[in-house]
Amino acid sequence: MKLAATTFLTFFTLCVPSSGAAPVCVLGMVPCFVFCGGPPQLKDANQAALWLRLTGYEKLGRFDEVSALVTTQFGKCIGINGWKRYHFRVWAVGTVDQAATSWDGLRTVDIVLENFNGYTEDQLLPRPRYIRAEIIRRVWKHVDHPPCHGDHIRVEGELHWDGHGFLEIHPSQNGDVQYLPASLGSTACAPAPNSAGA
Repeated sequence: MKLAATTFLTFFTLCVPSSGAAPVCVLGMVPCFVFCGGPPQLKDANQAALWLRLTGYEKLGRFDEVSALVTTQFGKCIGINGWKRYHFRVWAVGTVDQAATSWDGLRTVDIVLENFNGYTEDQLLPRPRYIRAEIIRRVWKHVDHPPCHGDHIRVEGELHWDGHGFLEIHPSQNGDVQYLPASLGSTACAPAPNSAGA
């Protein structure tokens, strides 16, 4: 058992690159290499716009929120069903469809798009388009309240592909999440779970 633990720690020390892609990864992030959901090769936001989701996301259940404390660190962060970075930033404007905070500290925010990097709503038709933002704790703690259903927001950050098979925006700086006028939501959304990881 000691040998396994030592081997695991040595692997992370030597092989895991430090990355701003998913700062929730305590020891850095390995790019996804297994169960990655077929990430497309994207060079810029124009190509990314063709891959925006056409249907809403499944709601995160309580089990998903709690288990993320383990599955993020020992799955996604080490490249299993994890993230592929695209090394360019994008922005999106829209209304929050649903939001939840997992015990890994990520606020998952699903957005019905009005604008994606200059592609307006009418250019994204015939159906609504969606994108997910994964917002780390130190970013969402600096806004008035965690993004909630009905909030009208602008998010910016590096574009990633999630191993579940869709694009995500990963805001990483204060100011990457902004509330816009005409929000329907309020500060009364569900509080974040009380845990060491949240």
